[in-house]
Amino acid sequence: MKFFVAGLMLLTISLSALVWHRNRDAGMRPDPVRVEVPHGPERTTKCMVWKAQRGAAVLWLCGSLHTLRASDYPLPAPYLSAFGEAKRIVMELPPDYKPGAAMRKMGWLSDDRLLKDAVAPETWRVITEWTARSGIPLSSIESLKPWTAALTVAEASQKARDFDPEDGMEPWFRARLGRIPAEGLETPEGQLGLFDSLSPEAQEKMLTLTLKEEATGISRIDRMVSGWSEGDAEQLAAIIDEGFAEMPELKRQLHGDRHRAWLPRLEALLGGNETVMVLVGCGHLVGKGSLVDLLRQKGVTLTQQQYSTTRRAPESSATPQ
Repeated sequence: MKFFVAGLMLLTISLSALVWHRNRDAGMRPDPVRVEVPHGPERTTKCMVWKAQRGAAVLWLCGSLHTLRASDYPLPAPYLSAFGEAKRIVMELPPDYKPGAAMRKMGWLSDDRLLKDAVAPETWRVITEWTARSGIPLSSIESLKPWTAALTVAEASQKARDFDPEDGMEPWFRARLGRIPAEGLETPEGQLGLFDSLSPEAQEKMLTLTLKEEATGISRIDRMVSGWSEGDAEQLAAIIDEGFAEMPELKRQLHGDRHRAWLPRLEALLGGNETVMVLVGCGHLVGKGSLVDLLRQKGVTLTQQQYSTTRRAPESSATPQ
């Protein structure tokens, strides 16, 4: 089974903290498996950061992983350089959004309906098996819509491997904003609405794909983190295409439509005179139709950054020249 929701939460959407915030209050924090990142000799590799410049304007396009492990810090140096130079920060969501508010408003079933009434009996059986296996209380998800349940399953699975939204890049930078102005490209309601607008059939498919991937998704998550740390845009683009293969319409909604909506704001920033750091999921910066691709089509020159690291190179990756 190809990766699906786990990849969305790392590379594409920044609402995972909204999902977990409510579940955490319900006691859903399984003990994580601590993963140590192997180190070796210092080397140079690419980074998921691109620099664009037009006149007096400088735009740092920084690819985020929305959930990370504590062991993935410190961040590569280009992220810190971009943040240090920036006079303004732009993220997917505004820094002052209220965690959980939009999810409570949109992610729960109404009229006393339960999840078991919204999905097929076989899907409900798999859900109950997953809750028993994971230790997640069934009562904590029985009132969720199928798409919300899918996000919850994916996030609980990630947390079991030490990936935590609270260790994601957005919270790390938000905590250090100080007086730097910051804004969002969209609202939590708009981001969640992408899923809430799915048909009941598509929502259940999203949930079943997530449940199927849960047992085997860790290797794919490792591939995504490896692609991010190596700045391997081609690998990440391939992973995204693979993951959306069964739901191409959702890829259009989550990538194509949003990129076109964000592009005028980025062009306006390039027409100004500020240095701006734009922090969005890595999935928005790689492949055909990405923000990097669209800006290049507009004649903008973007330079991918490099950095020095002692993290051991993946066995499948060649050493950068």
